[in-house]
Amino acid sequence: MKTWFALAGLSAVIVGAMSLLHLPAAWLLGPLVAGALVATRGHHLKLPKPFAVLGQSLLGTYLATKLSPEVLGTIATRWAAFLFGGLGVVVISAALGWALTRWRVLPGSTAVWGTAPGAATAMVIMAEAFGADARLVALMQYLRVATVVLTSALVARVLGAVAPETPPFVLEPTGFALAMGVGLAGLAVGLRFRTLPAGALLVPMTLGVALPLLGHPLQLPAPVVALAATLLGWNIGLTFTRESLVRAAALLPKMLVSIVALMAACALVGLVLAKVLDLDLMTAWLATSPGGMDSLALIASASKQVDVPFVIAMQASRFLALVLVGPWLARTVARMAQR
Repeated sequence: MKTWFALAGLSAVIVGAMSLLHLPAAWLLGPLVAGALVATRGHHLKLPKPFAVLGQSLLGTYLATKLSPEVLGTIATRWAAFLFGGLGVVVISAALGWALTRWRVLPGSTAVWGTAPGAATAMVIMAEAFGADARLVALMQYLRVATVVLTSALVARVLGAVAPETPPFVLEPTGFALAMGVGLAGLAVGLRFRTLPAGALLVPMTLGVALPLLGHPLQLPAPVVALAATLLGWNIGLTFTRESLVRAAALLPKMLVSIVALMAACALVGLVLAKVLDLDLMTAWLATSPGGMDSLALIASASKQVDVPFVIAMQASRFLALVLVGPWLARTVARMAQR
């Protein structure tokens, strides 16, 4: 028990430091780093299965709150643009994953999940469910998210973005109760049907998207999201070993090169969209940037000239595409590369 308290304290310190530096996903990365440090010091902790599944189900519920009826409506009315932009980035990331597997940088489908430009935590969960190395996938995903977000924030600052006032948070009991009910449903599915990969993530997402369409919006307060992120961070971090950390450190330069290549290719897709749809360059950049949907949406809202609904809808459409075709894509690309 003392070790768990030490892990919680260390996590809080790292989260606080990351928050002061304005790093993205601090509530997930902090516990992940703390878990890895504790595990590599010889403490054999393991997060109980129900807590790990609860983290997944709450994350699925949270992601569903981002796919509002307004966002889905924007996708439906401009489906051709979203098809090109979303699939274009997915194809580019799959090609990069193929190259990393072909050149034996990463094994099997790990490279495909690591380069998948969706919601980073969801990609890590799905990668683990489908047999990839979740530790390397997490490293690639969050390294890319940090690079993309910091670069986008710098670009926004250069273009003179002005941060808007944050509206006060008002808790709606009905929306919160529905969200917790959806999360508990995901927990039940994840514990009961273990043969359904990523069921604890996908079932709450499905319910969370359907309920607002029926007139029942969900609301998940920030502390609950932080709890989910902490559980997920511990679940991944505690699986690290000294050998895996050494290997990950050796792969960092190649990962950074692949991230820069992916960002450059996505920027080209953004330029095409900007030209065809007469978008401003900042909107096109944020809409096609590979990852960090929440963080990119915040950066978009801080710039007066950016079409925020378009950015969120493009990021959401790509995420939905990866949820639907990700497992098949990972297996197919891995087989092609290994041949």
